[in-house]
Amino acid sequence: MSHIRVAALVTVLAAILAACGSGGASSQKQFVNAADLVCYRAETALGPSPKSIKNLPSFGREVAADLKIYVKELHELSAVKVPSQDRADYSALLRALSTENELLREAIPPLLANKLDEARQFSSSVSPAALAVYNQESKLGLLVCEKSA
Repeated sequence: MSHIRVAALVTVLAAILAACGSGGASSQKQFVNAADLVCYRAETALGPSPKSIKNLPSFGREVAADLKIYVKELHELSAVKVPSQDRADYSALLRALSTENELLREAIPPLLANKLDEARQFSSSVSPAALAVYNQESKLGLLVCEKSA
């Protein structure tokens, strides 16, 4: 079975399961609380922000450790029940998070190899991705997620 077919089947299954919930303000509040809880757990699992990136390999190890938390966060956010009116925006958020994670994954080898020029490309690529995540979180009213972005 091709990866595209598997992805399509998983997407359809997720849509069917998400459609089983009830609508209304209560479900909107539950959605925001559930997503914010995932973000809060990820935020508290992260170590302190690096004070310097002068030592690129050390910074690369920190990024690799953080990426594991971000991947888990994305997986958990994918399981949150989303009200129908927010599904398109939430899907855009998940895509933006996935893009951000992929960019971080690509940045780790040059950081670990102490390749400054390649590491600079990381910075210029991740910033727009992080902004896209922040904008989607703001649009959805995910307060904890938004603060941690």
